[in-house]
Amino acid sequence: MNDGLKIALVLSVAAIIAAFLVGGRYTAVGGQRGSEVPLLYVLDRFTGNVWFCVGVTCRQSSPILN
Repeated sequence: MNDGLKIALVLSVAAIIAAFLVGGRYTAVGGQRGSEVPLLYVLDRFTGNVWFCVGVTCRQSSPILN
């Protein structure tokens, strides 16, 4: 493995780790449902899994829907 490839590999791994640390693993997006309790989508940025939360109850989406 030449030096240029090693440097590129180290820089790409460092960029992925930095993006993960800065952006965080989870993101949450709220959706309005009229006068009812709002629906909250929680997305795991690392795995792509999604949870749908209404109040304190959360359900993970099925793998087929991902």
